Amino acid sequence: MEEVSESLEDFEKPDVGRYWHVEAGAKTRLLSEHATSGKQALEVTFQDDKSCLCYRRTGLDGYGANYSRSLEVLGARFIFHNRFVFDVFNPSDENVRLVVTFHKRPFVFTVKPGANTISIPTEEIASAVYRMTQVTHRIAFSVQEAANTTLLFDHLRLERETVGPNMKRYAKCFDFGAADMLRPGFVAVDSRTSYESRRGYGWLEANLNDEKGKLETITSSGAMPLGDLIRDGVKDLSSPFLLDCPDGKYRVHIAHGYHWGGIYHLMPVDYDFVIKAEGEVKHIRLRASDRVERTRMFYGHDQTRYEFDEDIWAKFARDIYGPTVFDVEVIDGQLNLEFLTSPQPDKGFLNFMVVYPIEHAREVEPELRRLWYDIRRRYNRVSYRMLDPALAVELKKPDLHEEYLDPDIRLEKIGMLVARPEFSGRDFVLFARDHLEQVYPDTVPNISEEVSRLEAVGAPGEIVPVTFSIFALPPLKGVRVQVEPLEGPRSREILPHDIHVKSVRYSRRMLAQRSKGDWQYMVVPWYLVGFRTVDIDRYMSRRFWINLRLSPDLFPGRYTSVVRITSSRSAEAMLKLELEVLPFRLRKPEAAEFAVVAFVQPMDPGNEPYGHSARVQNTYRLPRSHVRSVTARFERLHRQEIGTTLETLRAYGFDTVYAGDWLKDIQEANLMLLEPLKLIDLAKASRAAKSRPSTPGGRDTFLHVDPVRRRAYLRALASYNEKVIQSLKAQALKVYFGYPASWLPMIDDPAVARYLVGVYLWRTGADGVVAGPARSSWGDPYHPFDGYGGERGSLLMPSSRGWPAVNTSRILEETREGIKDYRYLITLERLIHGAGKTNEAKRAAQFLVGLREEISGTLSDCVEPSGLSSWRAKPGKAWTADRYNRLRRDITTHILALRETLEVPQREEADLEEWR
Repeated sequence: MEEVSESLEDFEKPDVGRYWHVEAGAKTRLLSEHATSGKQALEVTFQDDKSCLCYRRTGLDGYGANYSRSLEVLGARFIFHNRFVFDVFNPSDENVRLVVTFHKRPFVFTVKPGANTISIPTEEIASAVYRMTQVTHRIAFSVQEAANTTLLFDHLRLERETVGPNMKRYAKCFDFGAADMLRPGFVAVDSRTSYESRRGYGWLEANLNDEKGKLETITSSGAMPLGDLIRDGVKDLSSPFLLDCPDGKYRVHIAHGYHWGGIYHLMPVDYDFVIKAEGEVKHIRLRASDRVERTRMFYGHDQTRYEFDEDIWAKFARDIYGPTVFDVEVIDGQLNLEFLTSPQPDKGFLNFMVVYPIEHAREVEPELRRLWYDIRRRYNRVSYRMLDPALAVELKKPDLHEEYLDPDIRLEKIGMLVARPEFSGRDFVLFARDHLEQVYPDTVPNISEEVSRLEAVGAPGEIVPVTFSIFALPPLKGVRVQVEPLEGPRSREILPHDIHVKSVRYSRRMLAQRSKGDWQYMVVPWYLVGFRTVDIDRYMSRRFWINLRLSPDLFPGRYTSVVRITSSRSAEAMLKLELEVLPFRLRKPEAAEFAVVAFVQPMDPGNEPYGHSARVQNTYRLPRSHVRSVTARFERLHRQEIGTTLETLRAYGFDTVYAGDWLKDIQEANLMLLEPLKLIDLAKASRAAKSRPSTPGGRDTFLHVDPVRRRAYLRALASYNEKVIQSLKAQALKVYFGYPASWLPMIDDPAVARYLVGVYLWRTGADGVVAGPARSSWGDPYHPFDGYGGERGSLLMPSSRGWPAVNTSRILEETREGIKDYRYLITLERLIHGAGKTNEAKRAAQFLVGLREEISGTLSDCVEPSGLSSWRAKPGKAWTADRYNRLRRDITTHILALRETLEVPQREEADLEEWR
């Protein structure tokens, strides 16, 4: 494969100081000696090891800002290339230790006397910075342990491979999209590239005037991480593509993926796609037949499992981008390719295409395979890569655990575990942690965590979580988990329809919850998904989550059951399950409102193939009778899906929904619930809430105030302060945690979610919470790298199994537990009020006084900023699982004592029922 380079700097322009700066005594001048590109090189004299030469050039700060196209292109250059290279001349007689620093990662090289060429792989640079779009913000050059050292620099460049010599000789290579993101060796084709005989290729009917509904060039943002061949393209294929070529047999190689997981474009499951060559059908891809099948197809990635060192391109991208390969015979000197879609015509998407004579396939195809290897390698190791532990610590990410921070510790723990005699010959270890404590795929359990029994406590009418994990010794196939009905006192049972067993799906979470060019990830637990069986790799942990739904009239006492675990190669293992049902119900909040922002984006990504009748009629140009029948089925299934989501939110403790898109559909589905939720128009609430600092001159304590509804929504971490809250209340404003907006700052730490909506809400006396987003995604939320899907961190998402089921997230599960903590507290407060001046009431009141003093009124005392836009529980300061469990035990003890005090003969039975 041939090499090509792109120059970043050759010191030929007079304004060298525009991008080059010196620090701590370094001196520079331009010289003609030792120039390797052009006529000048830059001489730098380093006074000591603190002296520094810096290349500083603005890159992209994030998606959505108004940057010039040149900056967007600059932000992508390091992604496209394989190496960052420069020439350096050492005029001394001794070796010099040169340090090149990207962000805080030093790369150290020995510069020998004379001419040297330094090369740094871009995949190593990617591990050093949190945004590849900001690589050029600061590249620092310094020396180690040398005073008054002089070096000459020239020809800073980026290098990569182009197409092979046989592809260049025999193949026609077309890169669809913007010319400034062109792959070397390919020909640029956009929506305006019309066929001309002198050119020999192009669209039969190019879109020269940029008309809507016709060919459209998709120019990728500089914030995108993808390689040049798959990051852009041409969509809405309303014209045949023509290519002049001698008569003969040809092989056509087409990548027809889609842009960023479907943003601004119909998803592939939404239309039939047919490719015809020379009038003959060569490729057919069928759309989903109805909404149920669409959900199964579109959300099917919820069943994918995380594997160590897996090929993420093969798992998530290969099926999207193809390639589609077929042979065709040309007999009239011109290849005619047509792209047909239905029910909506003129859709489809092209990334790139290679056409070559079949007689030269043996020469071309090895180079074509190398091209695909480069696409895959760049996707796996440059575009997307696991976040370096040192950078994760610097960014204060949650989910920092010892196995991730130090892989040697993990290996040591594995060695200690497998060496124990009791694990000899066993296939797995069953262990348990509190549901608040995370279990990761690389988690190795401690010996003390092994369990044979699971225990839980809950009140009637609540959802009670029980979790355990499996650590596989050899690889496990077909792992199945079954929970028998729970048997309790007086022959009462908890039956299978109230026992929900899920597997915790590990997701690759980006640094921020929005597309800003920071595409490195950490592997963390996120969604709870339904499953039949799962596979677990060797020395990998997988968590299983059991939610027990207790009916409001469930008789109190101890319930027992058995959890059975089987796999294709293992004998059955069993865990005893014991549940203590408390003899009282928790009160529903009356003074506080628990709201969630729902359906911030459309119900599904892209455009629905069968939406409301008027839109279908106009867009798809279908017969009116067909539209009516199809739309009726669509709307029925659509309401079912919304209804299931609303029912889940209600069951998890929410009473209010800020409804965005599909407001009318949400209203209709809500009316079908036994306990309808309160609905608020998100658009109106967002427009009414005006941003302002919480204190005069304040910059970092922003909140939003709705003067009409007299509500204040806290936004910045610094505004979560008891003084701020009480000041707002003094202005006759109700204070809410969170902000009803379509782009919410996300909390991706379950511990923060629980603390905020529970004990902290109770401590500060705020009036409620606006959590979310319930669902916000323009792409497949279970596909980690589609640009928008999944990384927004929605609280729940549709499941591909069991229409119209939903998969809840770890954040939603702990939010429910936080709401439950709040309800425990107000239940106790109500009992104290009813018990008057009894000794038990005094003791309980003193307990709450002590608890209030323990909980800080300033959230930042135990929560801190994380990453770029999130929060995490502050290590050593946040509440732990043990603290929450102790809180509930203490509250339960006081509640039972107060109930015993209140149940005196003169009390009426009707009064007693209230305390149950």
